[in-house]
Amino acid sequence: MELISAKGLPGYVPTAEALGADPASIMRSVHIDPKLLIDPDSEDVIAFDKVLSLLNLTEEITGCRHFGALMGLNQNLTSLGDIGQLAKLSSDVGTALQAVARYLHLDWQNAATLHMEIFGELCYQQISVDSRGNARHFVEASMVSIFRLLKLLTGSTFKLERVEFSHLLSSDVRFYSKLFKAPVKFSQEKNLLIFSSRYLKMPISTSDQELNMLVQRYLNNLDGLYPNDFVSKVKELIKRSLPLATCTADSLANMLSIHRRTMHRMLRDRGTSFTELLLEHRRSHSKYLLSQTGLPLTPIANVLGYADLSAFSHAFKKWYGVSPAAYRKLTRE
Repeated sequence: MELISAKGLPGYVPTAEALGADPASIMRSVHIDPKLLIDPDSEDVIAFDKVLSLLNLTEEITGCRHFGALMGLNQNLTSLGDIGQLAKLSSDVGTALQAVARYLHLDWQNAATLHMEIFGELCYQQISVDSRGNARHFVEASMVSIFRLLKLLTGSTFKLERVEFSHLLSSDVRFYSKLFKAPVKFSQEKNLLIFSSRYLKMPISTSDQELNMLVQRYLNNLDGLYPNDFVSKVKELIKRSLPLATCTADSLANMLSIHRRTMHRMLRDRGTSFTELLLEHRRSHSKYLLSQTGLPLTPIANVLGYADLSAFSHAFKKWYGVSPAAYRKLTRE
C-alpha cells in the first residue's frame, strides 16, 4: 500500500472550504482523521487510495470538476517541505528539478514520480501516478504545483509551450488554458509540462550551496530508511522501458548496474520477481488507460510493450474475462 505525506496536501482544506464544503466531514466519510490534513504532523501519512477517494468524493459534493487544479493553486513550496527548500537553494532551475525528482519518493513513496527529458530545445517534465484508481485530481493538483514551483524559481518570465494530460477532459478546457497560460490537451499518452530547455540554466536567486549540502545530507539520511527502495526502482524502470520496447530482465539489470541473476535474487528476497512486477504493471495500467484516457487500443498495446493489438487483447481477456474494447465500453456506461 502506497502512503503519502499528509503535509503534502495543504491546499485541500482551504479549497474545499472556499467551495462551501465541510472538509472534516468529507474526510471522515473516507475514513481519514481530519487532524491529518487540518493540522498535520511531519510524520503523518495517508494511504494513497484514501487520498484519491477523498478528492473524487469532494468533486461529487462540490460539483467542481476541476477541484484538483484549484487545490494545486492553494499549494505552496511548504507542501514539498525540505525537498522544496532544497530546490530553492539549488544553483539553477535544472538542478532544482532534478533534486525534487530525486527525493520526492520520501513524500509520495510509490504513489507518483517525476521524470524530466530534454529533446532539442524543449524540456518535458512528466508526472507519473500509480494507476490503480482515478487519480485525475491528484495529477492536476501536482501539475499545477510543479508549474507554480517553476514560476517561483524562474520569475514572471516563465512560459509553458503546452500542457498534456493522459486523462479525459471533464471540465471547460478554457479554465486550464487560462490557468497554465498555454495550450492544454487531454487524452494524451503522458502527463507533461512542456517548456523551453533554456529555463533549466537560469540561476536561482535564493541559491546557497552550503545550506544546500546540509539539506541534501539530511535527505540522504532519510533516503537510507526508505523501505523497498530496490523494488520501487525496478517498478519505475519497467514503467519507463515498456513503451520503448526495452523492458527485459537483462536490460533492467544493466540499467541498475548489476547482473541479471543478482536482480532476480534481490527481488526474490523481497517476495516478488521481475515477471510479477511486469504483469502487475501491465494489468493495472491497462485498466487505467482503457477507463481514464481516450487513447486508441493499438497505442495502448504499444505503451504496455505488446508486439501488436492481438497479443494485448489475448492477455487482457485472460486477466479479466472480457476484451479491452468491451471493458472500455463497460466503464464508459
